[in-house]
Amino acid sequence: MGSLIQNVNEEIYRNSKELYQIGESALTPLIEAILPHDWSKIDNKNQMRLLTGVLSLINDINEEACQKTAKTIIEKGCTRAVKQCLNSITAFTLNDYTLYNKYGINIYILNELNDINVIENKLDKWLSIVPEKDLQEIDRIYVVPYHEDYSYSGTYTPILSYITLVWDTENNQSFFWKWAESFMVEQTLYHELGHHKHNHTFGQDNEQEDEADEYAREFMKLNHPFIAFFVKLLKLFGIKKRKKQDD
Repeated sequence: MGSLIQNVNEEIYRNSKELYQIGESALTPLIEAILPHDWSKIDNKNQMRLLTGVLSLINDINEEACQKTAKTIIEKGCTRAVKQCLNSITAFTLNDYTLYNKYGINIYILNELNDINVIENKLDKWLSIVPEKDLQEIDRIYVVPYHEDYSYSGTYTPILSYITLVWDTENNQSFFWKWAESFMVEQTLYHELGHHKHNHTFGQDNEQEDEADEYAREFMKLNHPFIAFFVKLLKLFGIKKRKKQDD
């Protein structure tokens, strides 16, 4: 359990994945790792990392056990920061998601999104052209609604192999904007799959981003050949235009 408090993402996520795979049998040692601690005082950041990591893992394995553990910690007494952390983790419940499995991947779509059936159909279509080997070990895909605080359109979590897609399905969108939003989400999905395909690690890296972009381009060309052709024409026109200007 000691390795969970190390400030190394890879180590934390590896331990989390192994314990999650153990399942219910891991609950008792996980709970015992945090319950006896005095959470009315926090001496260092590693303690909060431990609490967040372990309780999140408990919630992934068994939401009821997570609720009971958090309630016990609050009743025993804890800092305001700890209470906020506990409430944030326990607020996440799979009851808020529509769950289905496709190509061995658990797909979670937040229920507050509009047109869930449309989202399912699009995801099924987009994933259908991806080689099976590229989808292996993808554990889950989360689809969540757009929020102005988000600075990303998608994320990939290495080791755990989670993908998150941000999807804006406001009813007042025009047909064009709905199409454009769908196009961007599709591109984001293939980009995040590219990170998985190439076994990319944590952190922003230009080479990793370029590889993921190239992976996405290949599948966007397959699904949208007319757009690829149009872009190619524009590039050719641009080259000819520059040549004329050079002359």
